[in-house]
Amino acid sequence: MTERAAPDRATVVDGAPDRVSRALEDVPRPYYCLDERGQPVHQTSATEMIERMLRLLEVASGQRVLEIGTGSGFSTALLSHMVGNDGAVCSVDVDREMSERAARLLPLAGHSNVLLRTGDGRKGWAECAPFDRLVAWAAASVVPRAWREQTRDGAILVVPMRRKGQAWVSRYRRGRGGSVIEELRTHGSFIPLTISQSWSVPIRGGSDTPYAVSPVSWTWPPCGATSRQATTTKPIKLRPGRAAPPGTPASHRTTPPTNTSASAIHQKRDVRRAACRRMLGIVDH
Repeated sequence: MTERAAPDRATVVDGAPDRVSRALEDVPRPYYCLDERGQPVHQTSATEMIERMLRLLEVASGQRVLEIGTGSGFSTALLSHMVGNDGAVCSVDVDREMSERAARLLPLAGHSNVLLRTGDGRKGWAECAPFDRLVAWAAASVVPRAWREQTRDGAILVVPMRRKGQAWVSRYRRGRGGSVIEELRTHGSFIPLTISQSWSVPIRGGSDTPYAVSPVSWTWPPCGATSRQATTTKPIKLRPGRAAPPGTPASHRTTPPTNTSASAIHQKRDVRRAACRRMLGIVDH
């Protein structure tokens, strides 16, 4: 990996794009950051820090953004607002409960340009790549290889860093050949990236064919359904061989046997990739 360091002195970035201010005005923070009892959701960064990092990110309309750390969904909603209908936000979180919560809240608020996944954020989201922007809400010691490989040349990555007891936020510019050049630093401290546990969760979407996300991930909306369709289709999660709830179509009543052969895993990966790219409007040549 080639990583060129910026000066150690922290840099304060001023001059926020109007896009950030408009998103902060239009997206209601309490909707995402308070639970049903009115208590704060802890998986949310301070608004001031979110604003600072989004200004560093310089998001433009129509871009595709990879977010590492969905959390409450507040920052995801801000990014969704900023990229607009022609853009897309692909957000990964290690906590499945938080991902599922965001999957309930975001579509109800009209955000139909978001894809959510539970998994190891360090691996990014290859099926949705390449990305124009990447922002992380957890600290890394180095920029993971997957993040460098899944971003375009010239992409901006805003990543909290933590090394030898020191913490800061860096803005990187992705160069040719997967290199990243650190352009500037600003103050900020985040918890370290967490390694996810492994699971496989069957998802039922708008398609008649059950689709299992495997391995180590949960994805919303279900492949085969658009974001809008998924808002009215609640995923049915089954263990292998368990029956579905009453009223479930016959084709969805049981989970198909898990095929762990190499060819089957590659086939599922290709299906996931194709479905995600179709939703993002990516045409493979």
